[in-house]
Amino acid sequence: GTNSRITELQAALLSAQLMRLEEQTLLRERNAALLDAALAEVDGLEPQPGDERITRRAYHLYCMRIRPEAFGCTRAQFCKAAEAEGLPVSPGYGRPLYTQPVFSEHKGYEYGRCHCPVTEDLCYTSGMWIFHSVLLGTEADMQDIIAIVHKIKDHVDEMPEVEEE
Repeated sequence: GTNSRITELQAALLSAQLMRLEEQTLLRERNAALLDAALAEVDGLEPQPGDERITRRAYHLYCMRIRPEAFGCTRAQFCKAAEAEGLPVSPGYGRPLYTQPVFSEHKGYEYGRCHCPVTEDLCYTSGMWIFHSVLLGTEADMQDIIAIVHKIKDHVDEMPEVEEE
């Protein structure tokens, strides 16, 4: 129910940015591939798998999943530790779309009976992401991210308890 149209000035500014789109998309893909390879080796952390049918990814978000029992800490602990190290990691969506009041209270639809266990696990327990702007960094920046993840993994025994948001 909102007017999401942009102004002429915003359109002009965005049009000028289109010249950078290809270069930035390729950089995000390269950096995501670096992270994918390195983070897939960390027990308890899983980068979002790609589908072989995908030929390009925009990487609006770099998504990953934590398995607390294997990694050694909860998602909330990981996000707090990453933030303390200067890496902005978001715990993602707080609840599945179908549980939002606009849907769950809508008469005539069966959203209340919907049960998607993977979605619920991602929203409540395991899903997290890094915003696309981080993927515009250098290869050295990606190595810093990898080092931060290893540092967190190496110090899970020292982490205080943190409540999930």
